[in-house]
Amino acid sequence: MLARRTRAGFLRWGPLRSVLLSLMRDHGAVGTLGIAVVDDDEIRRVHLEFLDEDCPTDVISFRLDEGPPGKPDDTLGEVVISAETAAREAARRGLRPDLEIALYAIHGALHLVGFDDSIPAERRRMRRWERAYLSRYEVLASRRFPRGGGRAVRRLSGGGTRSGEDFANS
Repeated sequence: MLARRTRAGFLRWGPLRSVLLSLMRDHGAVGTLGIAVVDDDEIRRVHLEFLDEDCPTDVISFRLDEGPPGKPDDTLGEVVISAETAAREAARRGLRPDLEIALYAIHGALHLVGFDDSIPAERRRMRRWERAYLSRYEVLASRRFPRGGGRAVRRLSGGGTRSGEDFANS
């Protein structure tokens, strides 16, 4: 399942939902994945509260499932993304802001399914998956889904089993 708590008008939620659901299925994850798009002040607060670092960051992911694996109604985790950081970084790199946010969401979700970018070989593998999922998002965003809109929370069913860290941040 996938749920989002926030609206970002320039983000194409339909394609992102589709890509993240594929990511979860590809890596055997089940449960609810929350996506929160916040400003720099909020992500700085979260960063300080949970990681004891008093600065904004691009994305933080939290593994939240504590119960027995395999129940589709379990919460897999939450990915918290700074829209302001994404907009600045996208401008610096000459990208659309929705691509940067999609990259952060993909990166955070990969942490939740077990990737660890602090290990060089794993980082290279993670970057390959990021590029593949971001390419999929870009194709879907440009061709298949209308821009913006939608309910405040949407859920989709996922399947498989879970793997990964109890807590992951990027």
